[in-house]
Amino acid sequence: MEFLFVQWFGLDNDKIGGWKSKKLHQISFVQGDAAFGFVDPTDIIRAIHLIPRFSEGRTKDLLGPSFARSVLEKDEDWVQYCVNM
Repeated sequence: MEFLFVQWFGLDNDKIGGWKSKKLHQISFVQGDAAFGFVDPTDIIRAIHLIPRFSEGRTKDLLGPSFARSVLEKDEDWVQYCVNM
């Protein structure tokens, strides 16, 4: 059985993105127990390119400590990301 462990993001509906607005969609991590899940690899249709919103800074409040991060990151994640189109 093949599966992917994924981390979910939520769309920021306060900052509308798209071709008409000429702005990138903005997303951030979903908080709590719903932040992670499993997906069947056959449901994946493509990859995306995320750009950290450097102006929003970093935080430790969204996700807990992780062995997947470099020690230099101090368990911090970017607050928001832009979805490159």
